[in-house]
Amino acid sequence: MGNIFINLPAIAGNGPGVAVDVSAFGFIKTIVSAGNGSIFEPLVTIEFSNELVPVNWAPIWTFAIPDDLTFQVSCRWMRTNVSNYKGGGAPAVDLGAPDDAAAFVTLPVPVGDGAGAAVDVSMLPLFKTVQVGGSMRGVLLIEISEDGTLEWSQIMAFLGPGSQNTVVSAKYMRVVRVNVPLVNPGVPVVYIAASNISGGAGATGPTGPTGPTGATGPTGATGPTGPTGATGATGATGATGATGATGPTGASITGATGATGATGATGATGGTGATGATGATGSTGASDAVLTWGNDQVGAAADTRYLSPGRSTSAASTADNAQIPAPRAGTLNNFFVRHNSANGNGNNVVYTVMKNGAATAITVTLATGAVGQASDLVNSVAIAQGDRLSIRLTKAAGIGNSGVDVQASLEI
Repeated sequence: MGNIFINLPAIAGNGPGVAVDVSAFGFIKTIVSAGNGSIFEPLVTIEFSNELVPVNWAPIWTFAIPDDLTFQVSCRWMRTNVSNYKGGGAPAVDLGAPDDAAAFVTLPVPVGDGAGAAVDVSMLPLFKTVQVGGSMRGVLLIEISEDGTLEWSQIMAFLGPGSQNTVVSAKYMRVVRVNVPLVNPGVPVVYIAASNISGGAGATGPTGPTGPTGATGPTGATGPTGPTGATGATGATGATGATGATGPTGASITGATGATGATGATGATGGTGATGATGATGSTGASDAVLTWGNDQVGAAADTRYLSPGRSTSAASTADNAQIPAPRAGTLNNFFVRHNSANGNGNNVVYTVMKNGAATAITVTLATGAVGQASDLVNSVAIAQGDRLSIRLTKAAGIGNSGVDVQASLEI
């Protein structure tokens, strides 16, 4: 890493010189102000700005006499600003610094009290110069955080425009404003320039000549025996040796076979008895079947309706929609009806078993307004296979609430 040098222009009069881009300079800078040789030396103020287009400037040092100064600041622009000029020409000002470029970010500033958006500064070098410019009122704080959300720590405070340096490693930075008046709150701007604390490594020098080889040292102690190596491959099978002579055959002696015992006599087989005649098949006994009807609603007004076979929401208004054919011939009996809900005003509902659209003697009367059950275990009706069966319900007067939740069963 080398050093770079430039001249900072100054004018022969009062006012600022031309701004010079120093973003390629490291943060350690040396200024030499040679003055202008006049009896009355002018004041030369060194200023910097971190804006992309410099508008707001912050002072670093003012030279009242020819002198030099080494200072620390990371910045994008520098300039001179001459005052108290009495003549004698423009002052001479030179700048030198390491060749180590800076990096820059801008921090958003809230309009009033509160925090600006967090900015990821994890890529910025450690040395940071924070410049606050523009108009401002209240207090402006600079905070850092590692999570960018909950944990924040204050590192700087500004009561007005200016600059501060710090060496800090942070993932996020933000601006916080407090005590900002509602009227004329000001519009501050915040810029950060950052530089490496240690400069980059210089080029590697040439390799020096190889020195003479030193004397051989004594042999070290024998190390421990290493682990046993893997077993080598099995060698080839040797040739088969000659076959030995055959020994003599041993004597073979067969023992005598024992005598077979006598077989007993077989008894005589008895004759098979005659098969009896097959009895006549008895008639198949009858089995009972149960038919059911049911509805949630039976209608609140005085009228005649028919229960739905199986189960449905509302009772049918005609028998045609509620008849089922008898699956076989038999006798209808043991008629039961139950109200599973206490809805209703207490008036009765009459339930009648219908055959082919005509009323039978099987009937049950059941009051509404209470959960209850009634049955007809006396009357019965003979039916033929295919007869149309249904349950008629009759209300001589309205029952107030139709949701009696009725269920009926009939044995065949």
